[in-house]
Amino acid sequence: MQKPVSGLLRLGTTPGMSAESEGDGTETAATAPGADAPDPASVPAAPGPDPPRGRALIAQWTVFWTIVVLLLAAIFVVQNTEDVRIDILLWTVTVPLAAALLLTLAAGGLIASLFSLVRQHQYRSALRRRSAGDR
Repeated sequence: MQKPVSGLLRLGTTPGMSAESEGDGTETAATAPGADAPDPASVPAAPGPDPPRGRALIAQWTVFWTIVVLLLAAIFVVQNTEDVRIDILLWTVTVPLAAALLLTLAAGGLIASLFSLVRQHQYRSALRRRSAGDR
C-alpha cells in the first residue's frame, strides 16, 4: 500500500504519484488521472457571458446601423456619378450628383442640429429658473 501524497509536491512528481513512486508509473486508483473524473455529459456547461445590456447594447446597435448607412451611402455614390450644374447666386458649379445630394443632406443635418442645440439651451434655462424659484 502506498502513502498518500502531501499537499506539497516534490520536483519531478505529478499530482497522481506518491512521493516514493516519482515517475515509475505506480499510482493509486484513487489518484490515477481520470479515475474519479465526472462524466462530461453530467457536468453542467459553464454559463456563457451575459448578453450586452444598457450602453453596450446601444453601442452595438449604433455600430451596426452606422455600417448599414455607410454601405448604402457608398452604393449611392457609385451609382450617381454623372455631373450636374448648380447655380448659386452668382456662381456656377459643376459637381457629381452624389456629391451635391450628400452636401445638401449634410447641410440639412447641420441646420437641424443647430435648432436642436437652441431648444436644449431653452429647456435647460427653464429648468434652472424653475429650480431657482423652488429655493
